[in-house]
Amino acid sequence: MAGGSAPGCRSGTDCRWQAGIYHPDEYQPETCRYLSCSYSGQVFAPGRSSPAALPLDCQQPRGFFFLNACKSADTVHAFFNKNKKQGQFMQPKLSPIDRKILRLLQHDASLSAAEIAERVELSQSPCWRRIHRLQEDGVIERTVALLSTQKLGLSMTVFVEVKLSGHGRRYLAEFEEAIIGHPEVLECYTMAGGMDFMLKVVAQDIASYERFLRDHLLQLPHVHEAHSNIAMSTVKRTTELPLD
Repeated sequence: MAGGSAPGCRSGTDCRWQAGIYHPDEYQPETCRYLSCSYSGQVFAPGRSSPAALPLDCQQPRGFFFLNACKSADTVHAFFNKNKKQGQFMQPKLSPIDRKILRLLQHDASLSAAEIAERVELSQSPCWRRIHRLQEDGVIERTVALLSTQKLGLSMTVFVEVKLSGHGRRYLAEFEEAIIGHPEVLECYTMAGGMDFMLKVVAQDIASYERFLRDHLLQLPHVHEAHSNIAMSTVKRTTELPLD
């Protein structure tokens, strides 16, 4: 873990960071007024000290923090303490049997508790309780059916890089709110680097994608550039997460 001391810290107390995420257990809000930020370009990252102590605002963490979005460091501690109590940043401990159950469900979620219990060598009731606990802990987010894009005539996949006209919080929030309402967009990620967002879009053909691009995407708030990368073929596509 990379770490550093902020101005105002008492001797022996550090404000530490790792990959842009501040750990509340190691942050002393009563002694550290501001954090000594590290950055690379506009993106905070451990390893290089900034020329001055910059205040941070982590109310809307994105995995990186823009320099022009900094505010009081007290919000860092408050945000993580609040969400830590709600269990949002706690990683449940998984036993080998839990992992076996998850592998089976990732491959075929239609399996019954009895079928899963037999395969992991448990009785049915303890197996069902484990599955229920994994759901309660949020490890299993939901159970869905995976549809065939080919059978539904959505054989075209496009990865779209989007650059906004500005990097203020309002620009990001308004674009995110608008893009969620478009069913053609299967995935949307904020990005570090030259572009602000990466979209995964499905369409029937090039004509339907062009209509989406011209009539919808380029009309969204603050869109400055959009670069389309059309997938020629699918080499690998899976929803199964590695559990080793």
